[in-house]
Amino acid sequence: MRPYTVPSFFPSGSVAVLGFSISYDQLGTVAVTVIIAAAFLLFFRFTQLGLAMRAVAIDPDVASLLGINVKRIALAVWVLAGAIGAVVGLLIAPLSFLLEPNLMRPYILKAFTAAIMGGLYSFPGVIVGGLVLGIAEALAAVAISIHLREPFVFVVLLLVLLVRPGGIFGSVKQARV
Repeated sequence: MRPYTVPSFFPSGSVAVLGFSISYDQLGTVAVTVIIAAAFLLFFRFTQLGLAMRAVAIDPDVASLLGINVKRIALAVWVLAGAIGAVVGLLIAPLSFLLEPNLMRPYILKAFTAAIMGGLYSFPGVIVGGLVLGIAEALAAVAISIHLREPFVFVVLLLVLLVRPGGIFGSVKQARV
């Protein structure tokens, strides 16, 4: 199967920031990401559906006892995840130059590492984890080698799991035996 090229939603060209060249694609992707992250934060904190999703994620049995339709919430989560996946695919495809089934493969480990770094139950922590990981990865690519970006992310994941498994803003819950 031949991969498809995807046109960008943003104009071609770049802007210089602190001696670095940043394309309009990258700036647009960051802007859309910030908007989506802020919308998610507000959605999960202030809407009834967002609160129901959080309740079902924490304990589906208790949420069901409180009158929340767990199956309907699960459907809403999958619909929302599909929509976000489509938006991410549309933003990433022009940057990677191809639209193919394995488009997100390089980003999955990074997203998982950012989630672990920030704490799985802390939305602001995941955002901070993503920013810290992105900056560390960029610095490592410049200092070490651009070809060692993926192994560097894996090493960061292992270090976080060894040093602070709950993440930056998370906590480790220990069960009493």
